[in-house]
Amino acid sequence: MLTSMFRRILVVYMSVIFLAFTLLSFVINMEIRHYLVEQRFVVLHRDAEILLPEIERANQIPQSNLRFKKQLARLKQRDDVTINLLLLNQGNDLRKIQQLSRQLIRNRDIYNTSAVKKVVNGQIIQIVGPFSKVNRESMFTIGLPIREQGVIIGALFLHTPIQSLQANQVTQIIVLIAIPILIITIGILYYFSRKFSHPLLKITQAVQFIGQGNFNQRVPVQGNDEVGQLAITFNQMAVKLSKLEEMRKDLIANVSHEIRTPLTSVRGFVQGILEGVIPATDQRKYLEIIYKELNRLNNILNSMLDLSAIETGHLTLNCHAVSWTPLVEDVIHRIRARIEQKNLEFRMVETPEDIEIWGILNG
Repeated sequence: MLTSMFRRILVVYMSVIFLAFTLLSFVINMEIRHYLVEQRFVVLHRDAEILLPEIERANQIPQSNLRFKKQLARLKQRDDVTINLLLLNQGNDLRKIQQLSRQLIRNRDIYNTSAVKKVVNGQIIQIVGPFSKVNRESMFTIGLPIREQGVIIGALFLHTPIQSLQANQVTQIIVLIAIPILIITIGILYYFSRKFSHPLLKITQAVQFIGQGNFNQRVPVQGNDEVGQLAITFNQMAVKLSKLEEMRKDLIANVSHEIRTPLTSVRGFVQGILEGVIPATDQRKYLEIIYKELNRLNNILNSMLDLSAIETGHLTLNCHAVSWTPLVEDVIHRIRARIEQKNLEFRMVETPEDIEIWGILNG
C-alpha cells in the first residue's frame, strides 16, 4: 500500500523525469534533423563536384553528352538528385546540348531571385524551401556558378526533396529509444523512492503504536543521513517514554500503597472503637491517630499535586534535616493496627544517638 507522501514523491519525480525526457527528445530530434540537413547538403556538394566537370566537358565536347546523361541518372537513383541550369548570354553553347536543355530554367521562374544573384556573382549558396514558382515543393537546394575560361556563364542548382530526410522515421527512432529508457528509469525511481520512504513509513507506524501505549517500538537505523538521525532520535524518545511510563506505573503503585496504608489504619481503629474492642479510656488516643492518618492522606494528595508542579517547573523542593527516630516512631504508630491485626511481632531498635536525614517532612 502506497503512502500519501510516497505517492507525492513518486508523482513529482515521474513528472520531472517525463519533462526532462520530453525536452531531451526534442533537443535530440532537432540536433538529428540539423545533422541530417547538413549531411544532405554535403551529398549535394559532392554530387555538384561530379556534375560540374561533366557540364564543362559537354560544353567543349558535345560527344560527352551521353556520359553526362548516365552520370545524372546515377545520381538521381542514388541520392534522389535533380538539377536546374540557369544560363547567361555567355552560355549559349550549352543551350545547344539536348540533354542540358531539358534542365534549363528561366530567371523569372526561380522563387528566390536574391539567391540567384549571389550565384551569378560567384558565390555558392544553399537554401531550404521552394525553388521554382511552378513547383512549390520544399527542397534542399545548392547553387554553384558555371565557369568557362574563368567567366561565369550560368548557374547549376541541385535539389533533393525534404521528404527524403525521413523526419518521421527519426522521431519514431527517438520514441522507440526513449520509451524503454523511460520505463527503466521509472522502475529504478520507484525502487529507490520506496527504499528512501520505507524508514519514514516505519517511523510513522511506530508513532501510531506508541500512541496506543506500546512504548517498546523501535525503528531500524539505516545510514547516517537525515532519515537515519531521525530514526536515532525517535528511538531515544521511545526509550525515554518507556522509562516515563514505568515511572508512572511505579508512582501509581506507590501512591496506591501509601493511600491504602492510612486508610487501613483508620478503618481498623474506627472498627475497634465501634465494636468496643478499644477501651473507652484509649479511644481518644486512637482518635488522635486517626486524625493524623487523615492528615497524612491529605499530605499524600498534596504531594501528588506538588510532584505535578515540580514537573512543570512551578515548584522547587526545600529540603532540610529531619530527625530519624521521631519519624520511625510516627510510622510505627500508624501501622500498629495492621501489625496487631496480622499478629506480627515487631520490635524497634533504638540507636544511641539521634540520626538525621535530608528530606521533607509532611506532617
